[in-house]
Amino acid sequence: MLLSDKVRFTALLLIFLSLAQLVPAQDQNYRILAGDTFYSIARRFNIDVKALQEYNSPIDPSKIRIGQLLKIPSQAHSSSVGSTSSTTVGAQATIIGTKDYRIVRGDTWYGIARQHNLSVETLTQVNGTNTRSVLRIGQSIKIPQSSSTQAIASVTSTTIMSVTGTSLDLNDYRGKQNVSWPTEGERFTMGGKLPGVLIKATVGQSVRSVNEGRVSYSGPHSSLGHVVIVQNSLGFNYIYGGNDSSSISKGQLIHIGDEIGKVGITPGLKEPRVYFSVWKNGKYLDPGNAPR
Repeated sequence: MLLSDKVRFTALLLIFLSLAQLVPAQDQNYRILAGDTFYSIARRFNIDVKALQEYNSPIDPSKIRIGQLLKIPSQAHSSSVGSTSSTTVGAQATIIGTKDYRIVRGDTWYGIARQHNLSVETLTQVNGTNTRSVLRIGQSIKIPQSSSTQAIASVTSTTIMSVTGTSLDLNDYRGKQNVSWPTEGERFTMGGKLPGVLIKATVGQSVRSVNEGRVSYSGPHSSLGHVVIVQNSLGFNYIYGGNDSSSISKGQLIHIGDEIGKVGITPGLKEPRVYFSVWKNGKYLDPGNAPR
């Protein structure tokens, strides 16, 4: 090749490379293979795992299937989405401690993080590992406690569980009637330290969830029998009391219509009644106006 040809070739190559930089990177599709996870796919394409999750919303990363199609964001999209996501997470809560959690069958890093309202990155960072680390049944890991999770816990430990007496200051419930309730029956407004709605029922009658969420508490109360608290994705805490028994456990995902328990006769209520109360950010809300 002559010198003039070399110069011409070099010039054309430089022009081509310059033009290529002006063409925006295109998103692409990826079909799930055996053993794939959102984390491994993100690493393979050198993108932020949060960006991959948000770009493919509402797909649940813990339930991807072989052959399922995902969208892989370009580097530009990944950087934009990833930076926004991390800012949001950082602004939501401050880690103030940890608690122990023991791995059970079926647990994944993503599932545990979602169960405790955490990001996968926060959970793995606190445990000094990453999502490639295999979880073993019986293994103990640390669950970070933030200011937001403490607020949820306060509904249980302070507002509900520390109240040993029940003030039966009852009036006919005048709130919304055309919404779903935990069980069928005549409704009364209960005042005092445990405001809520009491629903007249019969022993053994089913108590059912009116909203989807995670169980943040399931256990006995000195006045209200077995109490179950379900928190939805918006931070509303739905409290179901008056249960004689319940097979619901903490951390369990609850769907609309799932059975919470069976009505019994509790020490504080004396007759078969369902206690239903809704709280958010430490404040009581009229259960009839709470989201369904």
